[in-house]
Formats: sequence, C-alpha cells, structure tokens
Amino acid sequence: MDIIDIPSTSLYRHASRPKFILMRMCQPHGSGVITAWGKFVHLSEDEVRLKGLDIILRDLKEFPSRDSGFGSEFTGSLEHKRKVRRVLRDYWQVSISLRAGPALWIGPMVETGRNRGVGYAEDRIVVALPCSNEKFYGFLCQAYDKCCVVYTR
Repeated sequence: MDIIDIPSTSLYRHASRPKFILMRMCQPHGSGVITAWGKFVHLSEDEVRLKGLDIILRDLKEFPSRDSGFGSEFTGSLEHKRKVRRVLRDYWQVSISLRAGPALWIGPMVETGRNRGVGYAEDRIVVALPCSNEKFYGFLCQAYDKCCVVYTR
C-alpha cells in the first residue's frame, strides 16, 4: 500500500463519560493528506464494546469511495469550527488505520498543543485480523490509557 492509500479513521473517547465520537476520514483526490469527512458518528460505550470492530472495519472499507467535496463537521463558519474543536477537547483520540496483514494500527494521540497532537510509534498497538469485538475493545482501552496531554491548557 502506498502511504496515501492507507484507509484511516479517528475514534474519540470522552475523558469522563461513557461515550465516543467516530470522526470519519477521507483523502482529497490527488492529495497525500487525510482529512475529516462528513458528520461525527456519536456512539455509546456499549456500541463500541459490542460492535466497535465491525463499525471501524465498515468505516475503513468506505474510506476510498469518499469525496472530500462532501465536507465535514468542520465545514462552516469560524465560530462553528471553534465550537466543534471545544467539544473534542473533552475527548481522548486514537487514530486507526488498516494495514497489510491484515492488521489495524491503533495510534494513541498525545496532545502537544491546542488542537495539535502527535502519535508515537512506540505507543502503537497492532491488532491482527481477524479479531473479536471484545478483544478489539480491550486494545482500544490500552490505547486510550496511553493518551495524554504534554502542555498546559
């Protein structure tokens, strides 16, 4: 797979409440970047625990067919974008990508600044497929345990 052909998504878990947000992603045609696509998908902890892997695999399967012209939750006024960013500040983020094997790479994000973060290779969790939803949820929990903030809010 070429680096620009790697299906990816982001899954956010609220820091103190049992809820998640799936931020679906796409790749603008002819671009090497990956960007948000469509509206957020709000999920309960039970949905992620019982069907999380199925939800993620379905999302990654749809990745190549998405058109960036559709827009995203961030499409709109500057004030709307700020509001969306404020909502996400209460969440921990992991990036998830589909790799050869097949396997999923789950990358915990470390917040390095307001609306900025980085994932470290040594924190990555590799999930061999096939895998059960139960095991996948366990791997997600391990990844979220590695999320942190390294700046003063």
